[in-house]
Amino acid sequence: MALTNVLVSEPTLVPTPTALPVVLNTANLPITLTFKGDIATTFPQAAGLYTSPIYTVDLIQDATITSLNSTATATALTPISILETVTMDFGTVAGGTNAGTVIMNTAGARSVTGDGQFITTGPGLPGSFQITGEPNVTYAVLITGPAILENAGGQQITANAFTNNSLGTLPGTGIETFQVGATLNLGPLQSAGTYSTVTGAGAAFVVTVNYN
Repeated sequence: MALTNVLVSEPTLVPTPTALPVVLNTANLPITLTFKGDIATTFPQAAGLYTSPIYTVDLIQDATITSLNSTATATALTPISILETVTMDFGTVAGGTNAGTVIMNTAGARSVTGDGQFITTGPGLPGSFQITGEPNVTYAVLITGPAILENAGGQQITANAFTNNSLGTLPGTGIETFQVGATLNLGPLQSAGTYSTVTGAGAAFVVTVNYN
């Protein structure tokens, strides 16, 4: 990784980062200087500790030059990635005269509200996802939706209120599997059929993971 576009700031005289060189008012010494720069990375960037070549900071007062050598370091983490291993399946469900819901939790258990019903012979499964990344580093999971499930006749059901049982910290292996549940919203007299996010105008929910 290369360090470029180095800027310097100091609380008293330079309230915003300024390109080098900087003229300081020695009447305000001592002054703490903060150096900032841009790191250019490659893809994929190998994980590890990176150290820059030695750079020199010169302070010039009259004809006197005082120099200090230093280095910059950066730690690159293993890129975090996610893979769907089991597709969420609400199983066999049925609606009624009024609207209702079927709720799938992360353990695969289902419950209902309103006129929602589920059939025990078609239990379904929660979604399952595998994260791979830097061991012992914390991360956050963001699930966006709603998911739209459509049947061959163009009727739709939405799924939202997503839940997950992720740990929030990758284990020592750097690999974790977690489950995702959601709520399926059945309309009054919901039409029969096989509903899927990949049918017609269906739309999948999106699971995103990022390091904290």
